[in-house]
Amino acid sequence: MRGCIHATVRWSNSRAAGLRADIARRATLPRAHPELSSLCSKFGRQQIAEMSESELHELAEVLAQPDDTLVAMIEEPAVDSRPPYLQANSVLSRFLSFSRFHTGRGEFG
Repeated sequence: MRGCIHATVRWSNSRAAGLRADIARRATLPRAHPELSSLCSKFGRQQIAEMSESELHELAEVLAQPDDTLVAMIEEPAVDSRPPYLQANSVLSRFLSFSRFHTGRGEFG
């Protein structure tokens, strides 16, 4: 029994590490808006290491958004202006706050 628990923990940790590496790679991919590329990369470097697995999945949803959608949400960060499937995404809220701060459009926090 004990070996099963340790094997499960190792598998879970390796799966999370793989997910973390994949999300970190996706955060640095070039985007159509150069400023957005920089913001995604900076946010990834500063935040991904501390994120839980569920937060990594939320960040994957954020990174999957078209550039124009992300830029529009940075300019108008109100929750009700987001697509319905992103309204409860807490990582998106952090990313938008981070982005507004780094572009001089608002305060971080």
